Amino acid sequence: MLKRIAFEKKVMQGKTVVIAIDEVDRLGTDTQALAFLGEIKAILGVPYVYYLISVAEDVGAAFVRRGLPHRDVTDSSLDDIIHVQPSTLTESRAILAERSETLKGPYVTLAHTLSGGILRDLLRYGLQIREIQDKTQSHELTELSRHLVLEELAETFAGFRTLLSKQQWTRNTSEILASFRTLGTYLRDPCACTEREMLHALEGFAFYTPDGRPGTATVGNQSSAAADEELTVEALQLVDEASAYAYFSLTLLDIFSTEGLERRTQLAAEHGPDGDLERLADARQELGISPYSARSLIDSIRKAWSLPLGATAGPYFPPSSERCL
Repeated sequence: MLKRIAFEKKVMQGKTVVIAIDEVDRLGTDTQALAFLGEIKAILGVPYVYYLISVAEDVGAAFVRRGLPHRDVTDSSLDDIIHVQPSTLTESRAILAERSETLKGPYVTLAHTLSGGILRDLLRYGLQIREIQDKTQSHELTELSRHLVLEELAETFAGFRTLLSKQQWTRNTSEILASFRTLGTYLRDPCACTEREMLHALEGFAFYTPDGRPGTATVGNQSSAAADEELTVEALQLVDEASAYAYFSLTLLDIFSTEGLERRTQLAAEHGPDGDLERLADARQELGISPYSARSLIDSIRKAWSLPLGATAGPYFPPSSERCL
C-alpha cells in the first residue's frame, strides 16, 4: 500500500512522500530504539519514500558509532545521521530576535547561558524573561537575572532533594539533607532581609568538595570528608552534581547581577577564551556530562572574570534593591 501511494505521488503528482517519526527516544533505552529501527527496517527501503527520524542526544549517541566496534542496524538502514549541535550565542540572538524586540543584548546572553544553547530551553528561558519583564515592568538586568537564576536554582535543588530522599542516610550524613532544606527554604521564599544568609548557604554548596580539602566550605556541621565516608556512591554523585550546579548558579549571579556588565565583559575578554561569554553556555553543557569537569571549567571562567574561588565574608555582588514589606 505504501509503495503504491508513494509511486502515485511521485509519478502522477511529482511529489515526494516524507514520513516523520519523532522522539524515538521515548521508547526507552538506546537498545530499545535500535530494536525499533530493526523492526521497521523493511519499510525503510520503499521507493520514493523518505523518513525523517528524530531522537534525543543521549539515546542517539548510540546511532553514530558506525561499526565501532560492531556493525549495527543504523549502518544499513539510515542514509545519513545529522547531529543538531547547540546554538552559538550569535545563533541564539537571531532566534530570539524573531520572537521579541525586548530580548536583546544581555537578556539573550542570559537565556543562552542558562539553556546551554539547547533550542527548546533557549525558547523557554526567553519566554520566562519576557514574562518577568511584563510582570515587573522592569528591564533591569541585575534584578531580572537574580530572579531567574534563583528561581531555576530553587526548582533544581527541589529535584535533587527528591532524588536524595531515595538514598540511605545516617545520623552524620543527614546534616546534608538539612542543609538542602535550609537553602531550599531561602530559595522558595526569597526575601531581601535574608539574602545574606541565602548567599552564605549557596556558597556552602558551591564551594563544597567531596575530598574535604582544607579551605573549602563544610556542609551542615559535619566536615565534608567525614560525612562523605558514610555516603553511598549514588548519594555522593548527586551531592557533587548539586554542588556543581550551585557553583554555576553563583557564577551567573556574580556576572549578571553586578552593575557594569559591558565593561566587565571587555576586561574578561582580555583573559582569552575563558573570558568569552560563550564559555558560560559551555559550562552549562558540561554540567550534563560531569560535575567534575564542569567545576574545572567554571574555575577557569571565574579566574577570567576576577571572581573569588572560595567562600567570601559577604556577597560579591551588590544586594537586591528590593525591600521587605
